[in-house]
Amino acid sequence: MHKGKHLDDLQSTILRHSWDGDRYGEIADRYGCTEGHAKDMGSQLWRLLSSTLGVKVNKRNLQTALKRYLGKHLRQDLGYAIAQGQAYLQSDHGQAIPNPVIANAEVPENQSIAQNTTNHVSHETANPHFVGRSGAIAYLDHLSSLGTKVILIQAQGGVGKTTLARQYLQQKFAQVLEFAIAKETSNITSIESLIEERLQQLGLEPGREFGISLDRLKQKLAQTPIGILIDNLEPALDRHGKLIAPHRGYVELLVTLSAPTVRSLTLITSRDRLSESAIKLRRYLLPGLALSTWQSYFANYLPKLRPFRPADQVDQFDRYGELDLDQLSLDTIAQMHQSYGGNAKAMDILCSAIGHDFDGDVVGYWQEFQSAPLAQRDLANLVTSQFDRLCSLDLAAYRLLCRLGCYRYQDVSTIPSEAVLALLWDASINQVNQTNQASQPGQQRRLIESLRDRSLIEHHRGSYWLHPIIRAEAIARLRQANYETSNIEPNSELELAHRAAAKFWTDSTNTIDTVEDALRCFEAYYHYLAIEDYEAAAAVILQRRHTKSTGIERLGRTFYKLGLLKQMITAIAQIIDKIQSAYHLSGLYGIWGVLYRLSGQIHAAIECHQKSAAIAKRHLDRLAGQSAATNPTKETVSNQVELAEQVETVEQLKRSSAQLELLNLKNWQQHALLNIGICQIELWELEAAKQTFTQLNSHNRQQLIAEDLAELYNPSVDVFSAYVHSCLGDRPTALKFIHDFDRKLHQNISLGTGHRFLFLGLAYKNLGEIEPAFNMLNRAIDYANQHHYTQVKANAISGLAALERSQHNYQTALTHHQMAIELLAQIGTKCDLAEAYYQLGHTYAAQNDQPQSRASHNQAIKLFQEMQAPQQIKKVQRALVQIDSSTNN
Repeated sequence: MHKGKHLDDLQSTILRHSWDGDRYGEIADRYGCTEGHAKDMGSQLWRLLSSTLGVKVNKRNLQTALKRYLGKHLRQDLGYAIAQGQAYLQSDHGQAIPNPVIANAEVPENQSIAQNTTNHVSHETANPHFVGRSGAIAYLDHLSSLGTKVILIQAQGGVGKTTLARQYLQQKFAQVLEFAIAKETSNITSIESLIEERLQQLGLEPGREFGISLDRLKQKLAQTPIGILIDNLEPALDRHGKLIAPHRGYVELLVTLSAPTVRSLTLITSRDRLSESAIKLRRYLLPGLALSTWQSYFANYLPKLRPFRPADQVDQFDRYGELDLDQLSLDTIAQMHQSYGGNAKAMDILCSAIGHDFDGDVVGYWQEFQSAPLAQRDLANLVTSQFDRLCSLDLAAYRLLCRLGCYRYQDVSTIPSEAVLALLWDASINQVNQTNQASQPGQQRRLIESLRDRSLIEHHRGSYWLHPIIRAEAIARLRQANYETSNIEPNSELELAHRAAAKFWTDSTNTIDTVEDALRCFEAYYHYLAIEDYEAAAAVILQRRHTKSTGIERLGRTFYKLGLLKQMITAIAQIIDKIQSAYHLSGLYGIWGVLYRLSGQIHAAIECHQKSAAIAKRHLDRLAGQSAATNPTKETVSNQVELAEQVETVEQLKRSSAQLELLNLKNWQQHALLNIGICQIELWELEAAKQTFTQLNSHNRQQLIAEDLAELYNPSVDVFSAYVHSCLGDRPTALKFIHDFDRKLHQNISLGTGHRFLFLGLAYKNLGEIEPAFNMLNRAIDYANQHHYTQVKANAISGLAALERSQHNYQTALTHHQMAIELLAQIGTKCDLAEAYYQLGHTYAAQNDQPQSRASHNQAIKLFQEMQAPQQIKKVQRALVQIDSSTNN
């Protein structure tokens, strides 16, 4: 009687889905391999079945052949058995062919490997690499049952902290949020930026302040059970286990997550202990895997890693790769297990190396490497050994692995296969094997497979990433790259890799529709930052791309509209002092100013816009003496001009970079003044705003006309001018600007945007033109609903409330006020929120509700004080005096 023969995972998948009629391409996609590999393994499977059943079996006649065989020999419904993952054929010769099985339960120390091979878990219902953690899951269940909200899973690298945490949360929660910490301290993304992104994922608006965002997250977690993973925390910790100064925000986050009212469970993974007294958490020291798990894993996986062997070449393998681990091999595995403390990643890497490079010879592998760097228990040493071994066996794959270290795997946690192939840019890899085949897809894919087979690159359904320890080693070696077999100079390999990766991210996304699209585009910035090419990093922020809602705009502005203000503010701050190009400086300061204004830092915003305008002017003055051929003409403007900060665009034609630079500088100069005027409005410095818009309307506009650049005039100037004059009580001038814009709007409907409708409506309201005010504010709301502009919508609703108050519809007005305040509180726009409370106070005063009126006005004063807006404070105080005077009379 021969020992039963187990199919490997891929063969079992082929058997099961061939029974269902799936094609090889579909089977390959389901399993995660190439179609060609699936066909090769299928061919081996049909030969095995033909030999076992005594009839010719292929993919087309599978059902017919097996049903005929079962009719003669077995009393079971194979179709049902296969569907249940339990098919097990018994031939006349005693050979057994089970459905795909992987032992996934922890094996007691006193249970033999042979006993354990009957514990099977379906490949499609469990992660076959998640083994031996039933005890860990039970302990996490126990801690959770005690009401624990935050658990720190602590262990050395590679023990399996992240795998356990992710698997546990995915089993327990329908939704999981991940906060991945950068592998290097200098690259850690601020928690403020991460919270903004996660709130976006939950469908919530991030607040302008971190505390507001945390409150919003806390409210969501109190309503919905959500699993939270904070992965790889140790780069953010100091030697005492305290969070380092730049990332103290994590303390506030963890305090929020540990609140008794939340329905979430937070798992933190770290090599180091977290020692923050303010955070309530339980620490779980994750042990290595049990020896029985290692032995079971080797017994199951070594046959799958070893190529097919003809029957006349078997040695320690039974027929077709069934590994028979003898006692010496089991004892050797025990030594390896002890050396690495049961490290899960070490188990996987060792099994791969033994299967591929030593033909499954466990004893031979350990005899060669026992006294090498592998002798140390630190997993990093194992990774170093694997790098060295790969370098000696496959230098081309080794170079690719080192280059893959340039990707961050942080905001964008995985990369597609195209990103891997983008690093195969040169002929040096071809020279290693003295062949030109590396430039062909087959050879390129072989390099990826070489890394996959050695467990040096993680992969899932066409996405790839490096294990943190492997990535750290890869980037370290990339920085020192100097190969004797090529003419590559030290450090140039690092620069070339980063530039190739940056080009991939730049070229791979043409249209930005989501936060994920924006983050992918922005990865190029980090690659240029790594090689200190600050000008190229600036160009990433200033690059124009298509967006779904607003046409073409620069990436920096797209980040604001997607709620990613803090991340872009930080990114510009990292490079602004290192930029030499006046063109880049002017553009960056312009975007920076808009971001600061929207986050409530009005004075910083004004300073940025002043710098943007001054730099643009100085640079334009230097360029003024150049040949007229490089200066924009009326024809080039009308056909070629890029309106960098406007939704509407003129027909885009090819132009010289010099012409484009001049046009953008002139546009940024105008835009800086426009934004300074907007900032002055928010500070309620109306006379200063009037002078700014007058300058744009008169001198600057006439200068543009004289230079045949009238197309650069921004119609928003008319709208804001009308609003300022309406606030100052200058009715004729306000109406003149309204009519000027209205005429342009009839000529070009695309000029109608949310903020323009909003401020036209507010100007009409100030002038007492009730009907057109209602019309414009409702158009602003319609636009905001279409383009998801919460700020415009809330301010328009607040304007409607004031209009309803003027019509004595107080209850409707109060409903609008509450709705506006709720929306503005969600997004944290401080100036708008203060104005909304100011208007609410007026409505309460009209109802003679003095306590509520004073409370609302005082709330407005408080917010204006935080903004350092003294004129706004005086405005509210004057209103309170008038209200008190009216009450006394």
